[in-house]
Amino acid sequence: MSSSLIALLDCNNFYASCERVFDPALRNKPVIVLSNNDGCVIARSNEAKKLGIPMGAPVFQYRDVIHAHKVIMRSSNFTLYGDMSNRVMKTIYVFCDNIEIYSIDEAFISLEGYDTATAVERMKALKKTIEQWTGIPVSVGISQTKTLAKIASHKAKKDPDTGGVCLLDAEDKEKLKSLLAELPVKEVWGIGYRTTRFLENRYIRTALDLVEKPDEWIRKNMTIAGLKTVWELRGKACLSSHNEDTHKSILCSRSFSKAIMNKAELFSALAQYLARACEKLRDQHSVAHTATIFIASSRFLDAQERYSNSYTISLSGGSNAPPDFLLPMREALDQIYKSGYGYKRAGVVLSGMVPEKGRQMSLVDNAVALEKKREVLASYDRINRKFGRGTLQFASLLGKNKLTHRDPEYTSPRYTTKLEEVLKVR
Repeated sequence: MSSSLIALLDCNNFYASCERVFDPALRNKPVIVLSNNDGCVIARSNEAKKLGIPMGAPVFQYRDVIHAHKVIMRSSNFTLYGDMSNRVMKTIYVFCDNIEIYSIDEAFISLEGYDTATAVERMKALKKTIEQWTGIPVSVGISQTKTLAKIASHKAKKDPDTGGVCLLDAEDKEKLKSLLAELPVKEVWGIGYRTTRFLENRYIRTALDLVEKPDEWIRKNMTIAGLKTVWELRGKACLSSHNEDTHKSILCSRSFSKAIMNKAELFSALAQYLARACEKLRDQHSVAHTATIFIASSRFLDAQERYSNSYTISLSGGSNAPPDFLLPMREALDQIYKSGYGYKRAGVVLSGMVPEKGRQMSLVDNAVALEKKREVLASYDRINRKFGRGTLQFASLLGKNKLTHRDPEYTSPRYTTKLEEVLKVR
């Protein structure tokens, strides 16, 4: 084969699988993992999916189903999930040097130099090893492009005949055409809800319908990003590594366990989310020039009782330090806050990012002061990484809003990162 192969390894029902590794009583039973405040479903086992519980479903709407079928609930345990993800990724590195971690439960693996038969055998061995070493079941899709590897991975997960490893050879044109004809356009990686609606209104309902459109039409109606997706579906690799670029935006938000009725508490919550978003910004050595805050009441209220709004602020020189954003963020909240509403969700989006070393300094910037600030923030991050997030806090975050952080009811132990919570075998 002349073209290089790439694989996508995807952990099956990852959060639910992590819970099952240390609690065998959960196996073969419906399990759902809940969001930070136990409000919504963020992960489901296959058994829970068969009961019709959708992703993102509010728990209160499915109480009857949960009780009738004895669905087991677990509060999100991101400490455990992050550590288990790290173990899976380290196992991949034992087999392959060139990998791109795409998300907490997915990684692209370069199989350059392998023929199809060798690639499949190599990925079968990797799948078996991950399941032996971590207990996490995985599926692997192999093809010539990332988009096709994503499709192959989905087929590997759904089709038992693949044995969990599926090769989709783009050079087998007839087989590829047949598969694309069966694939709804909404399931193509990179095709969002609005684009799906646009395409279906023009009778483009399958991936094959899409790839058969002329390039000029694709570029005109779907921009260059859509054209790259189509090229990938045809077997032409053109998506670069996501590791080459920093994220274009960072979102940190949360739904509240109890509606917030006053502005001070809402600002306290937003300040916490800003601090977390800035921490992620520093991790990728970037600064952001804009921040958008948003607030919203419950979407389940009647239309006349609902309210939501957002406001974007700008920093001329960019920053990754929360104090630089706090004053303009307070002024932004003054602009959009309305009394009389109970707010159930709020968040911060940082955007307009550039590398920290490549930032454009203004005439009033002091290079010495900026370097001093970087050193202080680096020490702040080191201490919090060593002793736990929140050990050091900015003064504006000390009045932590208790309404936004209800203690979850169904949290499993941190089996792999907390000595006193290590599994005990009797």
